[in-house]
Amino acid sequence: GGGGGGGGMDDLKQKAKALFDRMDADCSGKLDIGEFVKTFESRGVVLSERVIEKLVQDADIDGDGLLDFSEFLRVVLNLSTSTKH
Repeated sequence: GGGGGGGGMDDLKQKAKALFDRMDADCSGKLDIGEFVKTFESRGVVLSERVIEKLVQDADIDGDGLLDFSEFLRVVLNLSTSTKH
């Protein structure tokens, strides 16, 4: 394997990948809004669909209404930087 530099980022990517795979219920390699809603609800986080749509739209580079892993990673990074103390 490759030598890992600055572990924090790699660690976050691995966690994000595991979460992405769990969220991707239909194994399509992309997440839709419904998959987001289910995941947040299962964690006891209730977000309105409008909020989730905004998250998805902000990260959805190709505009297909779905997030692939690289787009999903942008959401994770946004959320993780916005919640740092």
